[in-house]
This record gives sequence, C-alpha cells and structure tokens, in this order.
Amino acid sequence: MKRIILYLIILTVVLIACSGTDKITVDKVPPLKPILRPHLGDLGDPPIVYNDGALEITDENNGIDAYPDGNFIRLNWDHLLDTDLDFVKIFRFDELNPIPNHIATIRAYTIGDYVDNFIDTSPDLSTHLKYSYYIEVFDNAGNSTVSDTVSYELLDKPILREPLPNAVTNPNNITFKWSPSGFASKYRLLLFKVDDDNNQYLWHRDLDVSFEGDSLELTGPANLAQLNPGNVIVWRVDSFEWDEELQFYKGAESREQTLYLQYAKNNPDKPSNKGLTFPSLHRYHELYPKPPGKNSGGFGRLRDILSGKK
Repeated sequence: MKRIILYLIILTVVLIACSGTDKITVDKVPPLKPILRPHLGDLGDPPIVYNDGALEITDENNGIDAYPDGNFIRLNWDHLLDTDLDFVKIFRFDELNPIPNHIATIRAYTIGDYVDNFIDTSPDLSTHLKYSYYIEVFDNAGNSTVSDTVSYELLDKPILREPLPNAVTNPNNITFKWSPSGFASKYRLLLFKVDDDNNQYLWHRDLDVSFEGDSLELTGPANLAQLNPGNVIVWRVDSFEWDEELQFYKGAESREQTLYLQYAKNNPDKPSNKGLTFPSLHRYHELYPKPPGKNSGGFGRLRDILSGKK
C-alpha cells in the first residue's frame, strides 16, 4: 500500500512539472519554390510582359545568358519571398554529363543586399554544348525546395578589331569592326556610356549575315556626341543563332572595350577632355609616337591631341 502511494506521489510531481513546459515547435515548412528565369531576351530588345508587368530587358534581369568576361553563363531568379532563407545550392548538367553536379553554394543574403543571381565561371564550360541548371534553396531549419530547370548554349565570342582598346577618336560616324570565332547569323553592336563606373546601355544596331565571309562592321550613330554627354564610351558585340529546341537565341558576348571621344577644340556644345585619365599608358608611346618638332610622344602626345593641338 505504501509503495502504491509513493508511486502516486511521484507521478503527481512529474505531471505538475511537465504542465509548465511549453511544447517546442519545429519548422517543417519548406520554402516556396524558387523560379529560375529562362532566357527572356537580349539587351537592346523591346520590353516584354513578365509576371503581369512590363520588363525592360537588361543584362541583369534577362534570365540565363552569356557573360562578357569569359565563356561564362549567368543565372538569375525571381525574388525569393521567404524571410528565413539560409543558403542556395546551384546544380548543373549537360548533354554529355546528364547526372546533376553540385557546382556552388552561396548565401541567400549578403550584408544589406538580396542575392538573386549567380555567374558560372567554371573553366570547363564549352561552346556549342547545352547546359542546364537548377537551384535548391534552404531555410534556417534545413528545409529545402528545388527550382525548375533552365538551359543555355554558348557560341564562340566575337573578337573586337577596331577601334583599338583605349583608342581616341572623333565621335562622328565611327566604324566598328570585329571578327567571328565561329559562325553566327546575327550580330548586335552595343554602346554604353560610363556613369559612376557603371556601364549604362546607350545604343545598338543589328547586323544579319548569310555567309561566314560577310563583312563584319557597322557604323556608329551620327549623333553620338548628343547621345553621350561624356568623353568615354564602352562597346561590345553580341552574336546570336536561333535555337529551335529552346525557342530563343543562343549566343555570346564579346569582351568590352573602352573608347575615348575627341571633340573639336573650343566647341562649347561638346564636353571637355580636361581631367580624363587613361589606362594602359605604356601603349601610347606606340600608338602616338613623337612627331617631328614636338617635345613629347606617348601620353604627352595623347594630351596634345585631346587639347586640340596638332
């Protein structure tokens, strides 16, 4: 009898102790499905309708695309709505390697910024091979959700020929020339203005070609001095070929080159060349040699040209 009473007392104490303890809630809800953007178009294309609104195509928001700094592919995705995300895993596979490979893990957020893009700079990326990607997002509790899959194929990069890198030229009717690394049926010459160290789209012109031997050159805008308020522009050439399977243009983006504009002396309607700085100064002794009767070559000669001296 005493033993039964003792058991009842112990059970009562345990029940009283447990009654004051809150049940721990475990987050088992996975994040919302992330939406990787397919290739939506190319810089210079007209606006499109996306997510029930007008989208002005840029290099940052047009979905999976080529990247100018190398044979790289850039991904971007719609804004992730969950507020408790931790990190994102990126996976890639291709026609020769159909098993998905985990290629990178990135934080879902950086300090003061939201991450919605990734550039695949893997040295093993090749041209003329279709690559497919998907991402998996994880929250702080370890729950995860996998995105849809997007694909892209790189072409060979065009090689810029003229004007030379960091050349100084009159802004009127500049002829831009390039060479192909492989065949493409369409090229787009793009000009950018430099605004606070950022390149802002300025102008473009397309060139359709039928044969590999076609001349690859285009003339810039006649009103470049009015389009660009500064002395510096950046240019590149994109190449395109229609992909029947994916139903968009696969392509490549050349490396970007800087061009300095020389305006007529004492023209109040044009910006001043004063204060410009130029990279790769060692090349200017070759590009601007000392002429007869002058005291300087190289950068000194370049300075004379910009200031209007002959």
